[in-house]
Amino acid sequence: MEAIIEEKVEFVAMILQQTVVMKEFLTRKRLQTLYEKSLSRTDADHLKELMKDKIHRSTFSYNDLKRLMEYLMYKYDHDFEESKTADNATGRKYSLDLKQQLFKYPYKQLMIWSILMLRQKMAKFAWQMGSEPITSAVAASRIYGSMAQNFHGNESALKEKVLGFKDEFEHLARSVLDECHAKQKDKAMMLAERKSPTWSSMTSLQIAASAKNMVYLSSAACRNSIDATWHQGILSRWKRVLVTVIFPFFLWTNFLQVDSMGEKKAKTFQKILTFYTAPVTKFIHYSVSLARECLDLQILYDMVL
Repeated sequence: MEAIIEEKVEFVAMILQQTVVMKEFLTRKRLQTLYEKSLSRTDADHLKELMKDKIHRSTFSYNDLKRLMEYLMYKYDHDFEESKTADNATGRKYSLDLKQQLFKYPYKQLMIWSILMLRQKMAKFAWQMGSEPITSAVAASRIYGSMAQNFHGNESALKEKVLGFKDEFEHLARSVLDECHAKQKDKAMMLAERKSPTWSSMTSLQIAASAKNMVYLSSAACRNSIDATWHQGILSRWKRVLVTVIFPFFLWTNFLQVDSMGEKKAKTFQKILTFYTAPVTKFIHYSVSLARECLDLQILYDMVL
């Protein structure tokens, strides 16, 4: 426990290589003890202030941690393992040894504690040891970014430090995704779009967008994913979409190309369905309708004058 608090990463790594299993070590009780000991230290003043400002508490409880993380991340789950149960004398179920309850993703909990305590070396170690490196790195940058927004004007040095940690995780997420994209483009898109069981079923794209993480969102895999979602099966450029919105009879011709879903040629019904459900079509249709209304108002205004 003290090795984690003092950020002795090498020692923690060595212990884990021997006999300790993190899932068995970081129980509900031990994580609570870790937070309680940390909050009693002077280097946790920033966290106590953050808790006072946002949840009006400065002591630890799992409910308070959830409220704080929901503020920093929007969605958050503790991910406790289901408690073992037994029957008592009345036949009712009761939990066995709740203090020893385990976490499904213990390295996620260690990383969150490390981020909140500004232990960047330990946070990176937990990230490396945990699952879903891309989504976890994006989540870490989101937490750091939210924390940085809440520092006061006289804490500029601390804010710069936290923003530096945030940038580091942003580039870690980008580099891992870019490496995957260089090897398998389709798989990289799937990773960007995948709902993460570790992070409350959010995708890395959702987390990055909510944090305005342009470093990650500007990656080739993210741009391809966003583009695919935007066109949603329409293969033609936007100018042809615009013409088809104005002249829908082009849907019965080869003027507009859509994904044939494995067939040699897309069926007319499939083409119509794909066209009118695609976000790019809805946007262009709305823009054309708005332009027509503005033109009608201008003509009416000129006639009145």
